[in-house]
Amino acid sequence: MRRLIIALFCFIYATPLLAQSGGEICLLAYEDTNQNGQHEPEEISFAGIGVNLLVPDEVIVGSHVTTPGSDFFCFQGLSSGNYTVRFESSPNHTATTENTAVIDLTEGQRIRLEYGAVPQNPFLDQAPASSGDKVETVTRILISLMAAVVAMTLMLGFGAMVMSFMY
Repeated sequence: MRRLIIALFCFIYATPLLAQSGGEICLLAYEDTNQNGQHEPEEISFAGIGVNLLVPDEVIVGSHVTTPGSDFFCFQGLSSGNYTVRFESSPNHTATTENTAVIDLTEGQRIRLEYGAVPQNPFLDQAPASSGDKVETVTRILISLMAAVVAMTLMLGFGAMVMSFMY
């Protein structure tokens, strides 16, 4: 009897959630390999892009991070109104399309947004070290070693003084 009551309770309160309508905002992030800002059939989805859905007062009402091989992700059951979709910047990619869109969503409307980006490796963007940088690095290492020797000598001397007062 108890299980029947719990099952009935869950069914009564779950049905309105399943029957929700509203609008949808669907998003796709893709690797724009030719950097033209247009999604081509051969361009694959881009994993690891963060996207936020905001209402007009800049409150985040939804978040998502794209996954490998994913298709469109949809924020569903949205009420009519104004929303901002913001794809987050990252040193791991460079956008080839706008990263922000403002949408006036109506009841039953389905909006599809595509965000193009090119992968970047922040470590490869640095200029190679010149020979002057190597000399500076060696100088810094030598100075650090000398400072360590001085610090250890002072610590040994201070330790010896403390030990002599104790005995």
